[in-house]
Amino acid sequence: MCGIVGIQSQSSVESIRSAIVPMISALKHRGPDYLGIECVSNKEFSLGFAHQRLSILDLSMDGNQPMYAKSKNWLLIFNGEIYNHQEIKKSLAHIAFQSTSDTETLVEAIDFFGFESTLKKLRGMFAIAAYDLKNNKLYLARDRMGEKPLYYGTIENDFVFASELKAFTSHEKFRKEIDEEALREFYFYGYIPAPKSIYKCIKKLLPSHYVVISSAKISSPICYWNLQQVAEQKKANLSFDEVKKNLKEKLLETVKLQSISDVPLGAFLSGGIDSSLLTALLKESIGNNTQTYSIGFGDRASDESKYAEKIAAHLQTKHTTLIASEVEALNLAEKINDIYDEPFADVSQIPTLLLAKLTKNHVTVAISGDGGDEVFSGYNRYLVIDKWNQYKTLAQYIPMHFAIPIAKKFLSFSGYPQVEEKIRKISELRNATSTQDAYSIFTRQSILLENAHAKVFDLQNTKLSAQQNIQLYDQIFYLPDDILVKVDRATMAYGLESRAPFLDHSLIEYAWTLPRNYLIHEGKGKHILRSILSDFVPKELWSRPKAGFSPPIDKWLRGPLLDWANDRLSPSSIKNNSYLSERDKATIKTVWNLHKEEKTEIGFQLWPVLIAQDWLLKNKIIS
Repeated sequence: MCGIVGIQSQSSVESIRSAIVPMISALKHRGPDYLGIECVSNKEFSLGFAHQRLSILDLSMDGNQPMYAKSKNWLLIFNGEIYNHQEIKKSLAHIAFQSTSDTETLVEAIDFFGFESTLKKLRGMFAIAAYDLKNNKLYLARDRMGEKPLYYGTIENDFVFASELKAFTSHEKFRKEIDEEALREFYFYGYIPAPKSIYKCIKKLLPSHYVVISSAKISSPICYWNLQQVAEQKKANLSFDEVKKNLKEKLLETVKLQSISDVPLGAFLSGGIDSSLLTALLKESIGNNTQTYSIGFGDRASDESKYAEKIAAHLQTKHTTLIASEVEALNLAEKINDIYDEPFADVSQIPTLLLAKLTKNHVTVAISGDGGDEVFSGYNRYLVIDKWNQYKTLAQYIPMHFAIPIAKKFLSFSGYPQVEEKIRKISELRNATSTQDAYSIFTRQSILLENAHAKVFDLQNTKLSAQQNIQLYDQIFYLPDDILVKVDRATMAYGLESRAPFLDHSLIEYAWTLPRNYLIHEGKGKHILRSILSDFVPKELWSRPKAGFSPPIDKWLRGPLLDWANDRLSPSSIKNNSYLSERDKATIKTVWNLHKEEKTEIGFQLWPVLIAQDWLLKNKIIS
């Protein structure tokens, strides 16, 4: 893993170098092992590349970046891992390689095959910047699923790009002009969907896309892998047992590829289906030295660490558990906006940060189960959408002021999470007129009514069912803009590399060929994964209602985070927020008081408001 920064400018090489140093220094946490800077110039412009390295493959100086191709025709920096670089290397037998790093393989492949052709060969996670010295063209690309971030835009007349927004804000000429539409989308979802960022002048490069910068012109993003076309492919005509055998082999092969490392490696283990299966496969791959890590909260409704410990004991891994204290939660809440740069409000960011910090104390690379739900139909919304019309009819006749207390009373004993919010969403489905409407209801996070709105998803005329459409939306929008942002910033804050085998594009392509009943069966998702996992771990150790990775946020907002929240939701701070309507200001006041009085349990819906307030205060946009 690494941090990358670049500047293309009419200024001198000396000016670029002066500007790029503070920008790349802001990303030292992403790669504390080595700082490399290279500046070049031609008749049209000067270009600076900077790279902070976290050494994973080939720990020697030969793996340092920026790196030239042997021909000197290409200059490269990239953040990520190319898992199949050894295979690609075999097709470059004419090259006398100096290192065992994937960086050298990548730059030589680009030189030999061309930029887009190389992208299509890659299995991995990456954000790439490659400069074609012969044709004076700069290329930026992002991996297919958006595991690695890449931002780009302009500061005055200079073109800039970087792994994180804090690199731009470290530039002395950067102006923090807020994109108000992006902020409204944040209030709705709890994250800012690509291609927007919180700043008007900076965009996120879309996953599976690249751009070309030539003669001071930036191309429109070019798609090199179309996920909608992947989703619409024909379904496999194989028996369940055949599919199970094939998928098991593909998963094991992917885990083996992603467990290649020259530094210590372990796995996140929550005790759920995804992480348990990957841990079992990792154990198959690397043997008895498998290390696993989990986090708990000491709260019955949200603490799954006890399940992780049982799985670890069965698989005989070297397991470490951290029970997070309330003080640690408070300390992290105060740092969240420094880590995530723009408003980002997935409440599981706190346990993810704590888990990353714990894991980094032992290893430098961690295998993660991210993507299992989106790829293999694990979310409850995939089940609900099939009975959309039934829920719409039911919701017409059940007043929410009656349904919520009854549901909470009968479901709270089981530790079923976020009961109140789930009932509200079912109620709101009565107003949905399309799959996109339903998706917005499923994914909405905000309590705000006027100053929050949904992104209009640009997917038209798909050949998919409503459930498949919802799953495709998750893979294109929610997964890269929420889940993967959360994990990337949390892990890189501590110089830890996270790898997600479920996001290997060949696995995703295979998953989309599977018949629906191989994924969803008898009212449960991830049917095929459940069947594979049962070959490694007894069902009674992992079969239970899905709980997610959420901390006891309602309890924390009345306890250790109460003073922090009161400061951000004070009457003066809310009044000074010109991005909120008067109606929304009144809503915030009412809901916050109800929450403190334990009359409602929607702390995670308050979370986006708190994060936005904190971000606006820290950036001195409100006072």
